[in-house]
Amino acid sequence: MWDNHGWDFSTVQYEYLREMTCTYRQRKGNIVPGQYWFTLDHTDNGFSQYPPEHKCYHVLLLKDGSGQIAAQPNNRIVWKDFSFVKAAETKYKVMAPTTWHAESSGINPQDTAITQD
Repeated sequence: MWDNHGWDFSTVQYEYLREMTCTYRQRKGNIVPGQYWFTLDHTDNGFSQYPPEHKCYHVLLLKDGSGQIAAQPNNRIVWKDFSFVKAAETKYKVMAPTTWHAESSGINPQDTAITQD
């Protein structure tokens, strides 16, 4: 779905996702059930440091009988958290165009970055 942002990855297994089931939406719109396995996150490149371009990939064990795995970003996955009292409305949302910062200066780091002309 997205370009590969480099050869270097870190791997992590998020404890809060460890046993969660989910569904993900394929390119053609098909919904496929899966279960979280671990996450691959790009490192050592400019894209992974820039929030609108950052993509990590959650590796899912597919539960459709195919025996395959899938690596999908967050915005293609609906997590099934059975600790909720009632089912939530399912929505797919692409990352907002706003970049939020911890500092209150309001200066976007991209506006002050050194670039080549």
